[in-house]
Amino acid sequence: MILGLFLVSSTWAAAMGSFCRQSSRATRTSPVCSLTSHPVAGSFFESVPQGADVYVLKKVIHDWNDKQAVAILRNCRDAVTPHGRVLVAETIIPAGNEPSPIKLIDANMLVVTGGAERTQAEYAALFAAAGLRLKRVISTSQPISVLEAGPI
Repeated sequence: MILGLFLVSSTWAAAMGSFCRQSSRATRTSPVCSLTSHPVAGSFFESVPQGADVYVLKKVIHDWNDKQAVAILRNCRDAVTPHGRVLVAETIIPAGNEPSPIKLIDANMLVVTGGAERTQAEYAALFAAAGLRLKRVISTSQPISVLEAGPI
């Protein structure tokens, strides 16, 4: 079962299709992922529905400061199956001091929401603080990447 806190776009659907195909080869299960959804009331700061194989968060984590982001990720970690995954789709700040439009968006996120765009290393640190390990980063044709994490 896949649970998500996201809006679907064609880019995201393509990335999910790639994830499903790679996962099915790795586990030798059915080559088709079932993407179903149903609304559940609640706060992801308190808990998320238990027992999914994959939790998907698209453009969620960047809205929150580090402490709040870790709380959301920890709740996903606590709910995911032992061999499950947490997929986080976010824009990643490029390393180094070169100019980038994403760095301006980062300043905007701080002012507007108190959140932040983050580097890959910063996401890895958030995952670690939540009991997850960054396994890989999947680039897309858009300025958004899918960070795949699993329980430590």
